[in-house]
Amino acid sequence: MAVLYVRAVSGRKPDRGRKSNMQVLGKYALTRIGEHCSQIHIHRINSTADYLELGRWFRQEGFRIPPRFKGSCESSRSQLFNRMAAELGDKKVLYLEFGISKGNSIRYWASLLKNPGSMPHGFDSFEGLPEDFNVTYGKSSFSTHGVVPTIDDKRVTFFKGWFEDTFPLFRARS
Repeated sequence: MAVLYVRAVSGRKPDRGRKSNMQVLGKYALTRIGEHCSQIHIHRINSTADYLELGRWFRQEGFRIPPRFKGSCESSRSQLFNRMAAELGDKKVLYLEFGISKGNSIRYWASLLKNPGSMPHGFDSFEGLPEDFNVTYGKSSFSTHGVVPTIDDKRVTFFKGWFEDTFPLFRARS
């Protein structure tokens, strides 16, 4: 590290076509830090960078960043769903959910959709993810071992199977 530091502060001006010594030193330092990070640490850093990119994109496209809901992920999700449902009121809604797992979201939406003509449809293999998604959610995450959740609302329809097989059948029926 000392050798690179001496080169980085040697006073030599970088050519415009070459990376500066500070860039090289920075990449080297990050690589050395990475030696001590777990996959989950890197995943969290990448997730943070995704939020930065989202903020940049909002500004570029002229969108206002929406307020965040306070509380746990589940309570924040419920707050968001409640706000959306309040705006929908008694309108007839075609609700499509992809990735059902235990059915918590579609069950909640079925309770929020007041119009008897609303149609909540869920698509899932119920076998979990077909491959690793990231270090947090690996292959088979969210599996119910093929068991479709029971929801006490006759409006809810499930399409069991992989998306590329079930969605065309749904579209043909509609």
